[in-house]
Parts: sequence; C-alpha cells; structure tokens
Amino acid sequence: MEPVRRIAPSSPCSPAARAPISARDPSQRLRAGGAGPGPATGGAPEARSIGDRWVSVHAGVWHSDGEQLFHSPSLPCFADGLDGEDAAHADLRAHAGEPSFLASYNERSKTLPTAPFATVFGAPGTSTYESRFYGELSWEHPFAGGGSVDARFSLDGRRHTGDYAYEGLADPT
Repeated sequence: MEPVRRIAPSSPCSPAARAPISARDPSQRLRAGGAGPGPATGGAPEARSIGDRWVSVHAGVWHSDGEQLFHSPSLPCFADGLDGEDAAHADLRAHAGEPSFLASYNERSKTLPTAPFATVFGAPGTSTYESRFYGELSWEHPFAGGGSVDARFSLDGRRHTGDYAYEGLADPT
C-alpha cells in the first residue's frame, strides 16, 4: 500500500461558500439533492469455441456523477459537484483440453466530498482508487478407470491509494 498523499485545499467554508447552491445560482436548484441523469454503464461479452477449446472475454464500465449537492452535518457548508465514481471490469476465460486459464481485473475510483478521516468538507482533492486482479492456471487430467489429477496455480492481488485534503498541510509534490 502506498503512503497517503496530503494536499492543502483552499477552504470551501468561506462565507461565500456557506450559502446553499440554489441561493447562489438559481440554475442549480434542480440539481440540489442529486437529481439529474443517472449512472452510465456499458459492457461487451464475447465467446468463441472449437470443440473442447473455448475462449470467453467479458468487459464492462460504469460511471456516475454521484450526488451533486452535499450539506455538512456539522458546518454551515455545502459541497457542490465533487462526488463521482468510475468503475471497470474485464475477465478472460480459456479452456483447451486439460489446461484452463482465468484472469480478472477490476478497478474503481471515487471522489469523496463528505470529509472522511477528518479531511476538509467540500474540498476538492479527496479521492480513492482501488484495483484488484486475479489469475488462475489449472490443469486436470481424468483417468479412464475413474478419478483424476488436477493442479492449480493462482495469483490474487489488490491495490488501494487515496488522496486526502487536510487543512493547513502543504502539497508534497
């Protein structure tokens, strides 16, 4: 796991930022509370086979703008347009006689305006990124008289990084 990177935001809780978005910009009133277009998704499966040999590939993506307006539970502040999420997935499966192969990969990024871990509420820059991968190679040999022998090798891993906006800390980059 990588160390947490901290950035110094300008505080969104200035007097000008304390007014609700709908009071500052009437065109934003319909967006308050997250109303608006929903998440976008897409995917593409594909498979091919010849006899006992086959390959299957699946992929998909997901995007959401998230909630457009958050109110701080402890401060008279609002966060506008800072929420969002993107995700993607792909997997590959293959079989050719006795050996088989499986690989899978997922990733997700999320912006967080809600001040997790005592960060600054409504400050841009607080986000997380997660990825996970899995791979497996297997072999199975059946015997004519019954029973079988099989062997498997697998690898599984994950990664999580985050950028967190804390008040008063200098940007290390």
